[in-house]
Amino acid sequence: MKINKEGLELIKKFEGCRLTAYKDAVGIPTIGYGHISGVSMGMHITQEQADKMLEQDIHRFEMYVDELKLNLNINQYSALVSFAFNVGYKNLHQLCDGRTIKQIADHIQLYNRAGGKILQGLVNRRKQEYDLFMKPVSSLNQSETTGTVSKVNEEELNNALKVIAKAVIADYFGSGNNRKENIYKSVQNEVNKILKGR
Repeated sequence: MKINKEGLELIKKFEGCRLTAYKDAVGIPTIGYGHISGVSMGMHITQEQADKMLEQDIHRFEMYVDELKLNLNINQYSALVSFAFNVGYKNLHQLCDGRTIKQIADHIQLYNRAGGKILQGLVNRRKQEYDLFMKPVSSLNQSETTGTVSKVNEEELNNALKVIAKAVIADYFGSGNNRKENIYKSVQNEVNKILKGR
């Protein structure tokens, strides 16, 4: 899974983009969209470099959320990527380990301190991450992710599934051990056609 557009915009909004190194709220040298690895004061980058750093950083935090092995929808996943991007790996696990989805939602807004002090910016960010986490995913069209054309036309998908269902009934895929594999391949081919816009 990849962060969706809402999650990406949330990160960009709260991190902001600065092309010259600065110290964040707890004194860590930072540049671009909250990038801290290998940053020193006086450092300058281009917008293109900032975008590349953001892409690499987001990928790392997506992997952190993947490690949780939680059954998340795209909004919950994206909210947690934004959360982890801001507070790090340790706090992500502290929030999620041993908790249900509801318990995670109940606790996410408590992470609003930096240097022992409540910061309004963190209060605002946690509220928006909570809102995204709780936002229902009501259709396949809402599973759009950044960098991938995954906005699916439901009518087209339903038609493809009907064709496959008729083929199953007609024993088109054969029997025995190969049956499941043949069905999977056929479904995957239809999905790929739809994602590529045929």
